[in-house]
Amino acid sequence: MRNQKLRDAALLLPVIGAFLMLPVVLRLVSGGHWFADLPSLPAFLYLVWLGLIVAAGVLSRLLLKAEAHAESARSAALPMEEGGR
Repeated sequence: MRNQKLRDAALLLPVIGAFLMLPVVLRLVSGGHWFADLPSLPAFLYLVWLGLIVAAGVLSRLLLKAEAHAESARSAALPMEEGGR
């Protein structure tokens, strides 16, 4: 179940990134304000890009751990072979 939720989150990540890059959202951010001596639009784009990379890395690690856990649970659930007795 957790594995499916992580896959859903990984599929939703590009959609969130695309939403944040929509011209309507970008127009709201590009009001001419300055952030740390940078115009707000480039700062926003860089932070969204960085956030998407970090989120993808975290989701990737969580998915790998979930797959390894599911694989070990599957192998533990298999009965022992008859010839091993």
